[in-house]
Amino acid sequence: MKVFTSWIMLGFVILGLMDADARADFVYVVPPANTNSSGTGGATFTLGAFDYTGQQVYGASLLSGLPVGAVIHGFSLRLAAGQSTVTSASSSSHFDISIGPSAFPPGSLSTSIAGNQGPGTVLARSGAITFPANSFGGGANPNPFGPLISFTTPYTYTGGNLLLTFSDTAFSTAIVCDAQAGLFSNAQGQQNVGVYNSPTASQSINGFALIVQLDYTLTSVPEPSSLTLSGVAVLAGLAYRFFGRHRAKAV
Repeated sequence: MKVFTSWIMLGFVILGLMDADARADFVYVVPPANTNSSGTGGATFTLGAFDYTGQQVYGASLLSGLPVGAVIHGFSLRLAAGQSTVTSASSSSHFDISIGPSAFPPGSLSTSIAGNQGPGTVLARSGAITFPANSFGGGANPNPFGPLISFTTPYTYTGGNLLLTFSDTAFSTAIVCDAQAGLFSNAQGQQNVGVYNSPTASQSINGFALIVQLDYTLTSVPEPSSLTLSGVAVLAGLAYRFFGRHRAKAV
């Protein structure tokens, strides 16, 4: 009996690990075509050594692989091609991120920060931030994504266009981020360089997409995987063999 109980306990541990894996975090790179290739957008958007207010809209066409209902709890940035590893820490006393639907499609953002934000927009994080030394690696093509910028208030993706709003005070060390140009009708940037928490952003960069890696989870219970179902079958077989053997001995 002890042997059988041990097998059953091992089986449930295995199934538990499978279930935990099914609920693991997922990542999605926007634009998806830049998952394994550097962008061609230069350094228009940076975590710069200056105050900044900007917005970035991604069209629904760039988000087709992001499930509706995905709970986005942070994102990562990476260095642009040709950039060297940032070997010193970089800090800002204010790094505020809002995320939500866009009131306008790419190519049609207005100069009003609040006016571009659709219903359901949330202030995902605010306050100071520090990126440790060597957290943004360079010298690769593409460079690896840097540390996760975690949200204190996650955002549930409802489909359609997605708008990120950035507002920060000057970083102690500039970090030049990767971006893709030429995505007209699919992406647009809007910015006000030199001003923190500005209500307006007059400079438009149509077709521009800051390359981000979104971290998300799914709230729905996943369908049982084939491995999980196989594990259930194994446990059922063990139970049948054990109880069948004991019935045979009792005859």
